Amino acid sequence: MRLDILKFIVLLLITVSCIEPEKIEELSSNDNKGESGILSEKVDSSGVAAKNFAQINNTYSSLTGISMGDEDINSEYALIKTQLPSTSKPESLNGFNQIASTRLAFAYCDKFIDKRSDLLSLNNNDALKNLIEGFIDVDLSKPEHSNMYSHLQSIMNDDDSLINDGNATSKKRKLLKLSCTAVLASSYVTLI
Repeated sequence: MRLDILKFIVLLLITVSCIEPEKIEELSSNDNKGESGILSEKVDSSGVAAKNFAQINNTYSSLTGISMGDEDINSEYALIKTQLPSTSKPESLNGFNQIASTRLAFAYCDKFIDKRSDLLSLNNNDALKNLIEGFIDVDLSKPEHSNMYSHLQSIMNDDDSLINDGNATSKKRKLLKLSCTAVLASSYVTLI
């Protein structure tokens, strides 16, 4: 019983620490909650918005099925949290935000691909389609999405010779992790 109360307090402290201090009063009075039940900044639905640090972490966890409480994930998140967007305003985005979200995406994809050994048995195109369909809802036959898909194919085919690994399975695992990271860190996932 005492351990459950301690866990609740720690969870509550973590949740509150993910909110900008000046927004706490506004959020608690308006009772705004995101889909995950975590307090989130109110976003104007008429325009594009960026996910804030808590929303990015929650989204990556939801899409990959990897717990935010995983030791490696939690450690990486703690290191880069301040570099992730603190607000949903698109004009506040900068290069550091993209680098940080890519680092966090890689931490999730590292765990995700290790769990999904079934992707290794698929050919590159089928593995990519499986990744894309698992993370985002796009029609790959439409021109606006075909560019993204061709870039992912370039990664999976190692067109730039990024991976020097003689073991074909190990090389494919690394390329899948890079492709997974590219999808998770893309604007398809990080923007609302």
